[in-house]
Amino acid sequence: MAIHPRRIFATKKFIALDVFPIFLGLVNGAVILVMLLFGKTTPRQENASKGLKRHNRKMTEGIVYVLTNPAMPKMVKIGRTGREIGARLSDLYTTGVPLPFECEYAARVKDQNEVESAFHLAFGPYRVNPRREFFNIEPEQAITLLRLMAIEDVTPVIQEEAEKVDTEANAATEKFKRTQRPQMNLWTMGLMGEEILFKDGITTAKIAYDGWIEPVGYKPEDGKVSLTRYTKELLGTEDRKTRRPAPYWTYKGERLSDLYEEWAEAGFPDRSNK
Repeated sequence: MAIHPRRIFATKKFIALDVFPIFLGLVNGAVILVMLLFGKTTPRQENASKGLKRHNRKMTEGIVYVLTNPAMPKMVKIGRTGREIGARLSDLYTTGVPLPFECEYAARVKDQNEVESAFHLAFGPYRVNPRREFFNIEPEQAITLLRLMAIEDVTPVIQEEAEKVDTEANAATEKFKRTQRPQMNLWTMGLMGEEILFKDGITTAKIAYDGWIEPVGYKPEDGKVSLTRYTKELLGTEDRKTRRPAPYWTYKGERLSDLYEEWAEAGFPDRSNK
């Protein structure tokens, strides 16, 4: 019998070239079936699985947070996490960090990777170290951007978790903050030209440029007079405890120490040009 040129010989039977692709498909299908039965995957399946995982990683919901640390002034830590936030905050509080981090703002976002990329693009020039997510910016700058991409504000929850990281350090943190606060400057606080009253209810002083004062009877040749020095003169003491004169003076019935605390809570704004 003559062999047709479009036929091949296999196991004493002829398989038409026209149906050869179908034959190969059946063989491949049988191989895949066997691999599935024995828990194995083909390279193509593995590549498809990896691609799907990469896609899922690119669209991962998570929490992005903005942290500050009293021991790191003018520094903002921006991070993200898809796991339990308490564990992440504990990870950040290593032996090389003297005080726990504080949460300024935190939000749940639809795509934490995309948000992270946005922060890197926006604040890249202010990044302190390319291998660390610390930026030399104000917290409000990061918070404003994060709010645009937030789907849920979780700040109270994160703040509560942050306070639990080291409860014994909370008192030390507050004490450290007080020592780092700027000195009271009545001019910067917006009291330029105003009159303050000493605790005796009689003695007054006028607030001059840059926080210096002009006591009653002041003359230009007296030079610069500080509130601290004048308070010590009135008290007749050089005791170091009187280095903070605010408790001894009032302005329109309010103690200067209370006005200072209000100024501190507002973030020490410059009110000298009010």
